[in-house]
Amino acid sequence: MLTLFRWANSLREALSKPLIAIDGKTLRGAAVNQHGAKNALHLVPAFDTEQGIVLYLQDTQTKGNEIATVQTLLHMLDIKDAVVTFDALHCQRETLQQIIKAKGDYIVQVKGNQLLLRQAIEMQFQPHWDSDGVDILSI
Repeated sequence: MLTLFRWANSLREALSKPLIAIDGKTLRGAAVNQHGAKNALHLVPAFDTEQGIVLYLQDTQTKGNEIATVQTLLHMLDIKDAVVTFDALHCQRETLQQIIKAKGDYIVQVKGNQLLLRQAIEMQFQPHWDSDGVDILSI
């Protein structure tokens, strides 16, 4: 399995396409236990957006295990110089520090329920919004 990860990461690096999207998915009605009760299948894929390939896919057992699953997944991938995107669930200090330690970058959504963090971010961007973004460089 590590050989597959090495191959996928070398392909991504060689083509300079370092954008990896990580987003948990729930496949409802995919499993029925021995008593006939339906269980949802929870998966976390790491998707190379430029190549259109899944670099890693892990079952989380339950939706509540997604954060821990992503943190394990980040150890499996070579994310150096990559940009990793997440939804707000993964706006977690430990997860983001793990990406920084691996020399990667991240884009993560922040929602209103993280009031202080959201206010701090808005304060940082307010001067740019006030100037209609004329001093923001486009990449």
